[in-house]
Amino acid sequence: MSRRQDIVDLINTRLAAITVANGYKTNIGPNITEWKTDDFPEADLPGGTWKDSDVTVAQPEKKNAHEHTIDIVFTGYCKAAAADVPALARTIIEDVHKAIGVDPLWNAKAIRTLPGKNLIEIEQDNKTIARVTVNFSIVYNTKPWEV
Repeated sequence: MSRRQDIVDLINTRLAAITVANGYKTNIGPNITEWKTDDFPEADLPGGTWKDSDVTVAQPEKKNAHEHTIDIVFTGYCKAAAADVPALARTIIEDVHKAIGVDPLWNAKAIRTLPGKNLIEIEQDNKTIARVTVNFSIVYNTKPWEV
């Protein structure tokens, strides 16, 4: 298995563990899937998906290795009363950051994890559904031409 797949498996496990029973503030974890492309039914909220579509590979000087940077985009959805939805959206962002911070080296598969931009969007009709986006990057090394 590739280093990238090892990291992807760890991301799936880590995000799935976001439950109140595990010390988080939401129970979004069981409703997070990798690369979900269809809409989330309201009954499945909170829920989320993530993807690893963009990877940059470089060769550091004086190093016989390739450095890979995987850009991860997590998108989460939540539903609450209009007055509560912004706070719930921020709580989902907090839980995702907490999950990443459990081990930003991903069982020694990565050399670092870098935070990125976060975004909250609230649908405007009745303001009860929010979409959050959390971006982060995972950097790891391989031998040249390995993934």
